Amino acid sequence: PSSRVSRVVVYNRQDCCQGRINGAQVFINGRRCGTLHGAGRMHVVSCHGIHGNRVKIVNNHSYLTLCEVKVYGQRGGHSGWGGHGGWGGHSNRGGHYGSVRQLHLRNAHQSSIGWNGQPHRAIDGNIDGNYGRRSCTHSRFAGGHNNWWSASFASFPSSRVSRVVVYNRQDCCQGRINGAQVFINGRRCGTLHGAGRVHVVSCHGIHGNRVKIVNNHSYLTLCEVKVYGQRGGHSGWGGNGGWGGHSNQGGHYGSVSQLHLRNA
Repeated sequence: PSSRVSRVVVYNRQDCCQGRINGAQVFINGRRCGTLHGAGRMHVVSCHGIHGNRVKIVNNHSYLTLCEVKVYGQRGGHSGWGGHGGWGGHSNRGGHYGSVRQLHLRNAHQSSIGWNGQPHRAIDGNIDGNYGRRSCTHSRFAGGHNNWWSASFASFPSSRVSRVVVYNRQDCCQGRINGAQVFINGRRCGTLHGAGRVHVVSCHGIHGNRVKIVNNHSYLTLCEVKVYGQRGGHSGWGGNGGWGGHSNQGGHYGSVSQLHLRNA
């Protein structure tokens, strides 16, 4: 009946009118998570652990068209993440616990470079999936060569990572990314599935300062990589060693997972 909501992911129309979504607002049980900005295909809004059982998207300035809405959070009615009243007993909007936000990346490297697909292209702020526009990386070798790309976090030496968002090539070869794996400081967050333009991998608060993407079965091409989490070296979310003093992989505190929606 109720959950702690981490984020809402909204997929926008692509055949026309993409700008209509700009300025739409996302609510959980009447409490505002945030606003959709721009005309991109996918918008991710952080909800900072708002407790509720209903998502609402409001657009007062244009038609409202939604191609998919996904909600991620901790299932169940418990306070979660370390006690009463929020994540770790306090609001996650600031203070000691910090808030989930984009972590700036630097010092990009990759295992090899092919077709001038330099590693820094995955952190240049350009999500264009057309390789000819010089916004995507490219490894020199195909499968069987341990193709990898990595970058370090710029703002702080270490952070709690919520998710990694990977933008795929679109002008050809989209299926090459299928099966690539995402790591934070050697700990695996998850695997990219399918040939879509945008892949979101949850990292469940893994603590680290470097992201790495590995593809052992094909060329590795990345058009942009974005990392979201809690900046700073504090343990965050309620104590030492994880979210709420325990690993967020399960147990009392639950894990962040997609929440199934109904009654639209």
